[in-house]
Amino acid sequence: MTVLRWIIGVLARTDPGLWYLLDLRRRSALSWVPVVLLLAMLAFAVAECLIAGNVAAATIFTLLAFMLFAVKRRVSASA
Repeated sequence: MTVLRWIIGVLARTDPGLWYLLDLRRRSALSWVPVVLLLAMLAFAVAECLIAGNVAAATIFTLLAFMLFAVKRRVSASA
């Protein structure tokens, strides 16, 4: 749980200008960096929830990760 809080803290403190440069609407490979970071964070959260025995939260995090990936893929395809 401490690692998850650390990852969230790093993402929250990241300069908004950096996120603007890695805009999610672009087709470049760098536009996938924020998505990959968030997917890694969500995968870690799912693992922690399963270790704790919280299947409902693990399901919610899994669906959130799937939707994030699907939205990014759709936006990249239409850009």
